[in-house]
Amino acid sequence: MSSHHFVRDGQEPALLIMNTNGLLWGQLQSLLEWNPSVLVSSTCIDEVISWGIKVDSVLGKIEDGQRLLALLSDQFPLTYVSEREKSTALSTGLCFLMEKGHMAINVIGSFDNSADTIKQLLTEQAVGNIVVFDEGYRWVYCKGKTYKKWAAKGDSFQVRTKTDSIHTLSWKGLRERTGDSSEAMKNLWESKGLCAVQEGTVYIESDDTRFWVGESLD
Repeated sequence: MSSHHFVRDGQEPALLIMNTNGLLWGQLQSLLEWNPSVLVSSTCIDEVISWGIKVDSVLGKIEDGQRLLALLSDQFPLTYVSEREKSTALSTGLCFLMEKGHMAINVIGSFDNSADTIKQLLTEQAVGNIVVFDEGYRWVYCKGKTYKKWAAKGDSFQVRTKTDSIHTLSWKGLRERTGDSSEAMKNLWESKGLCAVQEGTVYIESDDTRFWVGESLD
C-alpha cells in the first residue's frame, strides 16, 4: 500500500479489524492513510483481503493457523496470532499489538463487545489510546473524567456509562437529543444522546465515574 505520509514504526495507530459490520469504505481509507500495521480476525479475513488491503497479521484459533497461512500465502510476510487460552480474541489481538510497541490502536468492531476489555487494558497497561469504530461512531474512553473537542453546530455525540452513573455527567456547549437516550443498553450501559449547540469546544465531565464518548462520523 502506498502512502504520502511517513512516520516512525510504532507511532502510527495500529489497526485491528474484528468485524466489518456497518463499516464505510471512506472511514477505512482514513484509518489506512498512515500505512498502519494491520491485524485482522480470521472471522472476516476473506472480506478484508478482497478489498486489496495488505494484511500484516491474522488472529485466530491455534488449530486454524496452518490452514489460514496456506490460504493467505500471497499476503506474505504474514504473522499468525493464536488466540490465548483464557483470553478473548480481542484481548489477544490488543496485547499482541501492544507487545509490538504500538501505543495507539484503532479497533473496527462491536462497541458492546469491546468496551469492558478495552477499559481494563487502558486502566492497567501503559498504552496511549484505543479507539473503537462501530457503525458510524468513533468511541473514545475518557480516563481523566473530562472530554473536550471542537465541534461544528449540530455534531452528534453518544455518552455511555455503566448503569446508575449517567446522572454524574454534566456538559457544556451541548444539548440533549430528544428520544436518543436509553437505560437498556447491552452490558448494562446507559446512553445519553447529545449534539453541539454551536460551533466551538464542547465539554463532557463526570464527578465520580469514567465514561465513553461516541463521536458521530456522519
